[in-house]
Amino acid sequence: MTPADYGNLLQLALNAIELPENPDSLILPAHASGGKPSIGVDKLPDSAQICSCFDVTKGALIAAINKGCHTVAALKAETKAGTGCGGCIPAGDSGAER
Repeated sequence: MTPADYGNLLQLALNAIELPENPDSLILPAHASGGKPSIGVDKLPDSAQICSCFDVTKGALIAAINKGCHTVAALKAETKAGTGCGGCIPAGDSGAER
């Protein structure tokens, strides 16, 4: 398991998101047929906590993006997400790309 795997499992548990057809694929190594499934930021509710260091939710990040923050640096400056441990930067980065 990688830190990204943990993040996926945590969001599944915290937000009561339905498990994929083969839930074992969330923790077992990827097969040659493809990579591990990821729940994706788009499936998270706005209340989902993305940055635990500063308690920044998906909704707060979306609001910042709608306000004009379209880079990770801008999201960091506006919300402080990603300025602590940095573990949420991949999630924030995928959201900023939209």
